Amino acid sequence: MSEEQKVQCTRCRNKHLHSERVCVPSKWLSGARDLVCPRCNCRNYYKLDADGKRAA
Repeated sequence: MSEEQKVQCTRCRNKHLHSERVCVPSKWLSGARDLVCPRCNCRNYYKLDADGKRAA
């Protein structure tokens, strides 16, 4: 994924860049890391298009 891709958190609806997501240790897989929302630590997100709407 492009680091400059706009994304939206599925939980708190915070819009931010993919590169702004915070890297934290995974709860499920030892040694792995997950990218989470900088506001609420949610791991799921929607990709946004150039207009800021959800990409299909």
